[in-house]
Amino acid sequence: MDNLSALPLVSYAQNREDLYLWALVGHRTPGTYVDVGCNHERLHSVTRLFYEQGWSGISIDANGQFEREYRHRLRDRFVEAGVGEASGSLVFRHYPNRDGLSTFDSAIKTIYDGAGYVYRDVAVPIRTLDDILSEVGVRSIDFLKIDVEGLEPAVLRGLDLSKTRPAVILVEASREDDCHEILLPKRYRVEFFDGLNTYYVDSDLQDVSIHHYAQRILHGGFSTDVEQRLRGEIELLRSGVETRDGAGIADRGGLMRSMSRDVKRDLLCRCDGFVGRFARRRSGQVK
Repeated sequence: MDNLSALPLVSYAQNREDLYLWALVGHRTPGTYVDVGCNHERLHSVTRLFYEQGWSGISIDANGQFEREYRHRLRDRFVEAGVGEASGSLVFRHYPNRDGLSTFDSAIKTIYDGAGYVYRDVAVPIRTLDDILSEVGVRSIDFLKIDVEGLEPAVLRGLDLSKTRPAVILVEASREDDCHEILLPKRYRVEFFDGLNTYYVDSDLQDVSIHHYAQRILHGGFSTDVEQRLRGEIELLRSGVETRDGAGIADRGGLMRSMSRDVKRDLLCRCDGFVGRFARRRSGQVK
């Protein structure tokens, strides 16, 4: 019996990852997630939909600037750290104008060298996922999402799957072959590929299937964060039409400019995600 929330679904993720995950594990509400490489709390977040539906979890990122964005998530824990197969330190390359491309991976850094992106290198402590989960006290995970621009296999090697078995593991597929080699012998099956990410499901589970997408998403209905923001701005514009003074007209102009920036930012981040992945594929440096 599905235990789905009656609240409307709002998708924030770049490639609708949150909707695919909801189809897989939405019936486990309220559940637990772990997000490695969480990035912004709202923009293209994979977990915000779940938090709004009563879930909680751990958000992990090497960029500590995101911690402030997550402070209002009172049920969540933000951990500032790089995640790998062993404790230590690595040089993190942060692209301040393109957060989604920031990486530890030297091959990916080389690929982006020719693009002229502004960046800042900083040494960041590396912890294993086992260590972080032990510290926070989390052992039962409904989904684990890993998007760390090339370091995904290292993150998986730092998790003892004999002790902690997420129902679903979502991994950006830039190093898909390496992730297959780690997860398939551990009794995970490939359930779905969305064009950017691979969704692995614990083969011992019978209640987790992408075939619930039609029932839980298409029939239930959803909207996107961009649609919600634009609807709100359109309503403000409509109310401004009724204002005849100069201030009202100036306000409408400001709203139009703001709307344009939001849409451009969303499109830029989407392009970075797709272009970055296929650039790494074409280079031959990343499987």
